[in-house]
Amino acid sequence: MSKQCFHLFPKMREIDALITPELQARIHESYPELAFWVMNGETPLALPKKVKSQPYEPGLDLRRALRRKSGLPIDGLTHEYRRRDVGADDLLDACACAFVAWRILTGRSMRFPEDPPRNARGLRMEINA
Repeated sequence: MSKQCFHLFPKMREIDALITPELQARIHESYPELAFWVMNGETPLALPKKVKSQPYEPGLDLRRALRRKSGLPIDGLTHEYRRRDVGADDLLDACACAFVAWRILTGRSMRFPEDPPRNARGLRMEINA
């Protein structure tokens, strides 16, 4: 488990405590690499975004190109955050999730699995792309 994932747990617990089946009409879970998979014609990306925990520019460039080609109107987006706070890969991941939100809004999203099971609280166990 990555250090980054470990630091996300408090926010994951927070949303888990608040989410209801009714709120799932407005709150959706996504995963950046699944969004990039969709942008790439439902084909896995050939290059990683990191190698040995360091940014890998060819992989980041691939994701930037897919983001531009996706049609999501975010070309003016710049990276003005301090590097220690937000990395280029973090910004690209946020853009990928915005891409999924745009697909959900325009009725073009995909749900995995297509017919998701529900947990004991009635929540759909799904990821959106």
